[in-house]
Amino acid sequence: MRRIGVPATTTGEAGRLENADSDQLSFAMAKEFVLVTHDAGFLNQTAALRSEGRDHPGLVFIKARKYPLGAIIQKLGHYAKTLSSEQMINQTLFL
Repeated sequence: MRRIGVPATTTGEAGRLENADSDQLSFAMAKEFVLVTHDAGFLNQTAALRSEGRDHPGLVFIKARKYPLGAIIQKLGHYAKTLSSEQMINQTLFL
């Protein structure tokens, strides 16, 4: 993502590989990061937040093995360049 000019942080870089999903989502919310994942559990977590009237910074769900990595990066880059942070609040995009 950085190679195409989109800021990104991985769970590994953040030292969060072993953290629970709920902690990952809390971290993304605190940093106002859109969460990109293939873990369907985050779909339930963000839906629960919305039902509680709480916001999340956005979620991009990638169906595992549906697209090659290059295509995923290209699509994520398109999203990042055409959608603002404000537009992503409480949004779930499916790739």
